[in-house]
Amino acid sequence: MISDSTLEEIATNLEKLRLSPALHLKIAVAIIGQLMAQDSPASGETSRGQEIAPTARKLASGPRRPARRARKAKPEPIAISYAGQTFLSRCQCAEHLATIIDRSATTLVKALKDHGEDAQAVVRRYRPAAPELHGAVTFQRGRNQGFSESDLDPPPRRPSAPSPEARARVWLEGRLQSGPVDVSDFEDAISRHVFDARSAEQAKIKLGIVARRIANGHGATVHLCLAAQAAALDAQGGTHG
Repeated sequence: MISDSTLEEIATNLEKLRLSPALHLKIAVAIIGQLMAQDSPASGETSRGQEIAPTARKLASGPRRPARRARKAKPEPIAISYAGQTFLSRCQCAEHLATIIDRSATTLVKALKDHGEDAQAVVRRYRPAAPELHGAVTFQRGRNQGFSESDLDPPPRRPSAPSPEARARVWLEGRLQSGPVDVSDFEDAISRHVFDARSAEQAKIKLGIVARRIANGHGATVHLCLAAQAAALDAQGGTHG
């Protein structure tokens, strides 16, 4: 059993805490129940009564509340102007500048901070203006050898050499203007490498050249002629296809 002195000590300690009646009763019931559950000699009652006060204070105080964290001060709003537009943050301005400057938005945010939110200074930093040319610029190339900007232009391209087929076509057109051409002259031009045989055949096909045998005092020789020339020879009846 709990002695009267222990109960009086519990009541005194709880009264010092100045708790509400309901909480006072709950704590008293918890403490008495704990003491009754313990099976110890009567000589230890006084020492147990001395330990009641700290236990009662802990129960009365309840769970500790976590310390309140200091609220961070909100940053002041930023207004950055550029090209007639106003941006309310560095990020917003940096994303706009990234579309006209070859830099990332992260780099431009740092640049805006370094330049005191001066967007014009950031643009000048990463995109310097091109130098202006005043009048004609003349350079000196040795003594009394000046040249102007026109000399910096690339030289005109030289015309490419005509292809073997084009050379064969020009040769045939020039010779056929005066009449059919002996095929031996044509073969001689090929042997002299004026054009090759394959290019010559392609030129003959494109010009519509045909071969005709023309009779002479010693027999007949093969001549190359245009379609109109071949038709005239056929009409005369003195040729063979």
